[in-house]
Amino acid sequence: MRGWKSLIRGSGRWLLLVATGMLVPIITNLASSWLEMTVGRTPGRLLQLLALGVAATLALWALNVVLRQKQEPLVLVPSDDQPGRMPGLIALVGRGRPGERLEIERQAAVQAIRYHLGTEEGDGALKVCWLIASSGEKGSVTAAREIGALCAGTGCRVVIREVGNAFSVQEAYDAVQRIYEEIDGAEYRELGIGPEQVICDFTSGTAPMTAGMVLACGQHRPMQYTVGRRARAGEPEIASVPLLVQFKPARRRRRK
Repeated sequence: MRGWKSLIRGSGRWLLLVATGMLVPIITNLASSWLEMTVGRTPGRLLQLLALGVAATLALWALNVVLRQKQEPLVLVPSDDQPGRMPGLIALVGRGRPGERLEIERQAAVQAIRYHLGTEEGDGALKVCWLIASSGEKGSVTAAREIGALCAGTGCRVVIREVGNAFSVQEAYDAVQRIYEEIDGAEYRELGIGPEQVICDFTSGTAPMTAGMVLACGQHRPMQYTVGRRARAGEPEIASVPLLVQFKPARRRRRK
């Protein structure tokens, strides 16, 4: 979990706007009272206009500060970095390519689960895996259930979350957000799992589902993409391994 200092640093400009919104009515009332005491009660309309002018000036100053602040530049971690083994995993589940027989063992979600388990016997870190699958007869929820059955006895609890429309970015985004909100609850705190200990695998699923997951993760939640390849004619199989996808602050070059 990010420290309170980094949270304030990253949200400073928005906190400034909120603080300004709270201070504007207070300063308006103080300015109006001071002007009333100074010049008397007769020019009421003038006092109101002057007080509004003070408030507008303060609001414009705060907005100018916000717009002039530059966002800290971010870069991706090296493309060959592998993630550490996490106690929590959120993975998309797809149906496979049209016309091909679905092999559960080759599902990217299965490979991701095994990686975070450490071994097939389950002596690694993974405690809970959320599988996001599309519902319906043509959806991937059946594959998700088979993956759940495959994980029985590994010590990893599998939770299946369905999205009604596999081509809705919003539904996938909402599903990921709801999972992270649940992780903040007491149930997962007792398991020793926090939001910062959960990684998202966006390898499978439709392109809109992938987009929804990536948007939900943003720059602060770690993601991974599982790569691998079946054996081809004259070429060996490439083992499936996850690659870390995460942003980090770019190092600024010092001017000489």
